[in-house]
Amino acid sequence: MNGCRAGIMNGWRQVSTGLPLIFFKDVFIMAGPISLKNPNELSTPANLEPVKRLNKCGLPFTLLWLAAILSLFPGRLPAQQYSFSHIDMNAGLPSNSIHDIIRDSRGFYWIGTDAGLARWYGNQIKTYGLENGLPGLTVKAVAENKDGNLWLGIQGEGIVAFDGRNFKTVIPYDSLPGNLITRFSYMADRDMLFIGTSNGFATLSNGEYKAYGSLHPDTGTGVIILSFLEAGSFVYVITAANGLYRYYPGRDEPLVHVPFYHGYTRLSHAGITVAGDTIWSPANREVIMRTGPEGTGAYGPLADVMDIAEDQAGNIYLATISTPFSDQGGAYMITGDSLRSLNKMYGLTAESVSRVIYDQSDNLIVISDRRQGLFILFPPVIENGAAGLPPPGDLTVRSFASTDDGAFWILDDQNLWFREPGKGFTMYDKTNLENIYREYLEEEFPSRYSYMLDPEGSYKKYAYLRLSGAYKFRNPYYEIQNGEKLIFPDGAFYSPAEYEYLKARCINPLLGLAPGSDNSLWISTNAGYFRVDETGDIFYFNVRYPGTGNVLVQDDSLLLAAYTSTLYSYRPESPSLPVHVTRIPENVNIASMIVSNGNLLLGCRNHGLILISGNDVSFLSNDNGGLITPVTALSTCSNGNILAGSSNGRIQVLRHEDDTIHILHDISPQGNITGTRIFWIEADGRGYIWAGTNRGINRIRPGIDEQENAVNAGFFGMDHGVLDPAVTSSSVCSNGYIWLGGRGLLARIDTDKAFGLKPSPRDVIIDRIDIDYGETDWHIRGPADNWTGVPAGNLRLKHSSNNLGFHFSTINIGDAQNTLYRYRLTGLNDQWSNFDDNRHVIFPNLRPGKYMLKVEAQLAQNSKSRGTTHFGFRILPPWWQTWWFYTLAGTALLGLFWLILILRIRFVKKHAGLKLNQEREISELRIRALQAQMNPHFTFNAINSIQYYILNKEKDSALLFISYFSKLIRQTMEFASRSSVSIKEEIAFIENYLNLEKMRFEDSFDYKITAGPIKESHKYRIPPMMIQPFVENAVLHGMLHLKKNGFITVVFSATADNLIKCTVEDNGVGRKKSSEINTGNKDKHRSIGLDITSRRLHLMNDPGFNDFRVEIADLHSGEETPAGTRVNIYLPRVTDDATFDEDDWE
Repeated sequence: MNGCRAGIMNGWRQVSTGLPLIFFKDVFIMAGPISLKNPNELSTPANLEPVKRLNKCGLPFTLLWLAAILSLFPGRLPAQQYSFSHIDMNAGLPSNSIHDIIRDSRGFYWIGTDAGLARWYGNQIKTYGLENGLPGLTVKAVAENKDGNLWLGIQGEGIVAFDGRNFKTVIPYDSLPGNLITRFSYMADRDMLFIGTSNGFATLSNGEYKAYGSLHPDTGTGVIILSFLEAGSFVYVITAANGLYRYYPGRDEPLVHVPFYHGYTRLSHAGITVAGDTIWSPANREVIMRTGPEGTGAYGPLADVMDIAEDQAGNIYLATISTPFSDQGGAYMITGDSLRSLNKMYGLTAESVSRVIYDQSDNLIVISDRRQGLFILFPPVIENGAAGLPPPGDLTVRSFASTDDGAFWILDDQNLWFREPGKGFTMYDKTNLENIYREYLEEEFPSRYSYMLDPEGSYKKYAYLRLSGAYKFRNPYYEIQNGEKLIFPDGAFYSPAEYEYLKARCINPLLGLAPGSDNSLWISTNAGYFRVDETGDIFYFNVRYPGTGNVLVQDDSLLLAAYTSTLYSYRPESPSLPVHVTRIPENVNIASMIVSNGNLLLGCRNHGLILISGNDVSFLSNDNGGLITPVTALSTCSNGNILAGSSNGRIQVLRHEDDTIHILHDISPQGNITGTRIFWIEADGRGYIWAGTNRGINRIRPGIDEQENAVNAGFFGMDHGVLDPAVTSSSVCSNGYIWLGGRGLLARIDTDKAFGLKPSPRDVIIDRIDIDYGETDWHIRGPADNWTGVPAGNLRLKHSSNNLGFHFSTINIGDAQNTLYRYRLTGLNDQWSNFDDNRHVIFPNLRPGKYMLKVEAQLAQNSKSRGTTHFGFRILPPWWQTWWFYTLAGTALLGLFWLILILRIRFVKKHAGLKLNQEREISELRIRALQAQMNPHFTFNAINSIQYYILNKEKDSALLFISYFSKLIRQTMEFASRSSVSIKEEIAFIENYLNLEKMRFEDSFDYKITAGPIKESHKYRIPPMMIQPFVENAVLHGMLHLKKNGFITVVFSATADNLIKCTVEDNGVGRKKSSEINTGNKDKHRSIGLDITSRRLHLMNDPGFNDFRVEIADLHSGEETPAGTRVNIYLPRVTDDATFDEDDWE
């Protein structure tokens, strides 16, 4: 395996379709499922025994024999192709018909089409049409002047100047010498624009316009101008049918006609190389001339050359157009002494190529076609397909292999392709393999698998048959499993159905390929294995289970493995040896496997790394938490290091020493790997890691030591020719190529050319700034850049315009979608964001202040190649946050404070006296209230009542009356010193009073007091002795003159405006009747308590806030018959808690 190491990156999902395969030491190991008959019993693969030899003439003779067979397939299959990207109307171009294209000093590509002008720089295409002010749509020529502005040649309009925003016609169309614009050429040293037309040419310099028509020396008519070539003091003017003219700018000398050049009367284009060679393209002669210090050379055939470009290596690129005289139109390259067709190299169909540009920053070739748009030709690094092979879409590549003598094989599922050193690929006929297998089925298969038709089969029976020579194969009922002997039950392998299944197998598809250590070649098929040794002999080895595609060879031994968690091993050279079975304790899904230090290392999708050493199975990822898991790709380096890739985009470089796996490098995907899943991984001869991901191919340079970070040194995405990232087979060859294969995929990476690609850093462009989440026309607000539309200089914004969005990009036509960005906004956060592909950032609600946005772009092709830009802006504070406002506001506040202080002092002095008077009045009222409650008349009547009870010897009544009276006196004295009492206490006070009055009036009335909806009446407080005067008034004026039993009701309730409402209602004679009775009463009682209570409520009122009041209403029944009086007293409520709890109310 000195020439190439091959391996399958993705394991098979079904055992019946293939099992991973390796040569391992001197043991042949196969991993297969357990018995098809009984899942609980282990079945045994059939003996692996060679059954057929072809010849003994040696491997060189075999190669000649292969070549002879291959001669039966005449003709050349399609050649390889490199990748390109196509930009047309579907991508945003206004038209596929392109007349001219330039790359300006800013890096923008300007494209003149039949339907307007377009600007393109990789991320987007912006078009300019009539709605943008473009005078006409047919843009025939484009050039840039020294100021960075554009000259446009518009058919039917003339010469138009464009400053990025405005279009202005400078030379009217009718002032041109011809009616068709053919070419622009701007010569910066002379600051002169050359304008080619269908009838002569014109120049424009510093506003001076000169036209030159009627150039033909014989007829005096004009000629078609094709191009211009600056040559020292003069300029060659190349015409379509009249040779050359020498034009001396700035002189009054006439044009000098050069009628012939080397015998050619017509030229189409000319150019001068960096080395000083002059390229001449005679028209319609299918040849191009090159003259210089080394002499003259000719290249052809090709059509009319319309444009010439040169790369850094000195390669010349030609744009040609097919004519009625030549159909060789397209793109060409002169490299060394040869002329190569880029159409064939890249598979292009463009035959009207009018312009070609070499983009040095991206190492790309851009060509434009007059019918098909733009083509971007990527460097010839990734080659799709191979000469002599079918197109990749027709292949399902399984494996690669090479031998020490440089021979190389590619195996697809139907054919084996062989290439001798220095020659192309030819196909190997597999008919001989089919014949050998067919002979095996007829001669050996019935006896080998006869035990499947034997219901009496047992270990003892077949041991006896082997001793007697009746059964020459290994005993099917015996096996060594994990180092222990295992004998299967009698009849365990009796299965006629499986016998028929094995007999019906065919060798298709071909699954795997690997060279042996002795230049032999192993071929894995669906029905077993074929081995071609160095002598040319071909052997067939039959196994019970289908073959596999993952084939590795070491010491001419073989290993099969699969994710069925069972490994079977054989010795091909000694088929009589018993099978050795190794079982993995857990169910594993094997993605790939390698041989490391003589042991087997498995990379599993569900268990990471597993090491199998003899009978020992070690789950390394479980034992070492730092090891990568899961593992989707595994391979080895030339220095013995191990590469492991994961489905999370992580890569580790490992070293296997002393039964220990050491982590040398742990490469995270952030900033190092483009993509999130590793499909395959290889290492080239320069120490670079190549990894295929779901986004493309990464070339990574690990750090020199553990402290140095890895660097993504190159990336190749879908546009670079990676047709399918899900590669299933990869191979690194000693000649610097990496081969990739899979379903519909065959590609080869030229690592030498990839190493020479060093993309230059890209300038970051801020191409849009939004305010409040909407696009803004900055030209209206102030000076702005005409080409990007963003503000020029530092931006100053009002405080209300503080929601900013920034759009940024790079000029990267090669791989714009894989460019990563990060940013930071100094003034808000000095920390850089993580690299990602987002090209838009929003900063909402920015505070007033100065800010500096810095954006950094990192190329996927090279993580160290970065471009930067910055943009400063300031958000102005509102007027109320400016220094002058603070000064005025401070002064005003000081004055206001001084005024308030003076007024406050006056107010305090004034109201201090008022408050003192009020407190005195309240105190007097309290005393008067006490006196009113204890008025002599009431006291005298109470004492008379006591005397009455004593005289009538109603001792119990006297004692009860005294008890009520004493409680009333005690409560009155206590309440006089308090500002509030609970409702419960007020009710007790009213009850004592009513009980006394009830006894005085001999139970002529009754009463009822309720707390209304208040659950806990003791929690709510009111001013003391506020209700008793109204109750007293109900007794004296309502009950006293009533001729029936009276009733007084006292109800406490709450109102919505946070007051306590007390209702005192009686069924007495009413206020009118009582007034009439009391009019003639000389000893009438006037309630002083009512007047005092009303005064107290008035003092407690706060105008505009409190509404403490008394409402009195007369009650009637029938025809206005008095039925009593109702009094509603609204009192302030004070609770023990700070807030009112509605749960305290029903």
